[in-house]
Amino acid sequence: MNMTWVWVAIPICIFLSSVATTWIRAKYGYPIEPRGRRSRGEWHVPTGAPGQAEKLKDALASSEAKLAQLEERVRVLEKIVTDTSSRLGEEIDRLRD
Repeated sequence: MNMTWVWVAIPICIFLSSVATTWIRAKYGYPIEPRGRRSRGEWHVPTGAPGQAEKLKDALASSEAKLAQLEERVRVLEKIVTDTSSRLGEEIDRLRD
């Protein structure tokens, strides 16, 4: 049985896996380092685009503001549901005036 194709296929697979690993690291922003250069236990976190932190802070502030508005609406709805109908009617009439 001729097994020379195995000896050719193994290096090709190793080469293709290193190319794929490098491509994935570059795509997600991880640094591309030669093998053996990283010390043990050192992790690299990809850095975001400039201004990305500010965008995230703005989005968080907007979400918090919207959450506060929704909480206020829920409080009002809970009050409406739990109040007696006569008191609710009086309050609506008072608001109309």
